[in-house]
Amino acid sequence: MTGKFNIAAFYKSINEITRRYEILRTTSPPVDGEARQVIDKGENFTFTVTDLQALAEDKKQQEVQNIDVLEAQKPFDLVKIY
Repeated sequence: MTGKFNIAAFYKSINEITRRYEILRTTSPPVDGEARQVIDKGENFTFTVTDLQALAEDKKQQEVQNIDVLEAQKPFDLVKIY
């Protein structure tokens, strides 16, 4: 991306998308040994913002790759809303 990133607008946009689409708020926790569909209200959606502006371009790319690797290693949990 280039230019100034408006974090507040991005956060508002992501929350509006999750509000509109239930599938993004749906989990499948086990109930009596069977998965059940639960749709969250979506009021607590958060995410981490990592500011890489101060890094040189090559360092930015390396840090993005490092973050990608770390995120890819995190387990995906159908029971938990992140």
